[in-house]
Order: sequence, then C-alpha cells, then structure tokens
Amino acid sequence: MKCDDIGSVLNRYGEAASYLGLWGERSKLTRFPQSLTPTITVSGGFVYEAGDLHMGIVIVEDHFAHFRIERNKPTISDRFSRFEDAAKLLVKDEGEQIRSRLNLPLKYFEWKALGVHPAVEVTDDRYRARLSLRDDPSVWCSVPAFAQAATSQIMMMSMAELDAQLIEGMDL
Repeated sequence: MKCDDIGSVLNRYGEAASYLGLWGERSKLTRFPQSLTPTITVSGGFVYEAGDLHMGIVIVEDHFAHFRIERNKPTISDRFSRFEDAAKLLVKDEGEQIRSRLNLPLKYFEWKALGVHPAVEVTDDRYRARLSLRDDPSVWCSVPAFAQAATSQIMMMSMAELDAQLIEGMDL
C-alpha cells in the first residue's frame, strides 16, 4: 500500500465530510510538513488536513504512528509495525465520523461484537493492548485496550474490504 492509495480513499471521504459540513474547508492529503510537529522527531509520513485538525501517519523510530494536531498541540497515539494497518485505522476513523453524521450505525460496534479475530494474539495491560499476528509476531499494533476486538478485525481486512463496509449505506 502506498500513500497515494490511502490518499484516494481519504480524499473521497474528505469530499463527503466537507459536503456534510463536518469541516469548514475541503479536506486534503499532503506530504508530511516537518514544521507541524516541533516537539516530535519524525522521519517522514503524511498529514490529512481537515479544517483546523491535522492528523496523519508519521514514522517514529522503527514503526508508524498516528498523530493529531489540535490547537497546535501534537499528540502521538496508536503505533503500528505496518503502514497498511496505520492507514486502515485512519480510514476507519474518517469513515465512522461520516457514518455518524449520516445517522448510520457505526461499524465499530459490529466489529467489536465479533470479538478478537482468531488470527490475532492480544497482550494487554489495563489501558493498552498489543495485537500481533499469530503466524507473524513481527506484525503488531498498539491501541487502547477497549479497541482491541474491533482493531483485530480491521487488521485482517484489506483496505478495499474496510472501505466497502464503511461506505455501506452511503451514496459516495
């Protein structure tokens, strides 16, 4: 998966979000501008601009991480060994926001109800969960513990499968 692949999905969602009035400006995907995160050292990535909110995927040390900048405060949250998993979780966030605005049921609850995917092993503490593939433990992500079941389901989907589920019931 390349940055352009996630860009096409996010830009389509961004157009829908702008149309629905979720953000004042049209959303857009751009290469990562180093100046946005003066307190975080990164070696690359991209930013998705949605009005005053900037979010994206950055490369930190040897993994990918989600970041958000709200009110000029950068934060790093979920971490991933593979770009494609980081990309899918970012797409999930955007798709669910649009589903919510359209009063469509959120897919998160459907995925959570399925439980942890059998191909995924979970190691968690009280607040964070590390999910790794049983057949390849080098593929992992670290997310809030409450999100482990849904995230495990998303890890096992392709971007096309995720996109198809998210746009179900939408006219995109």
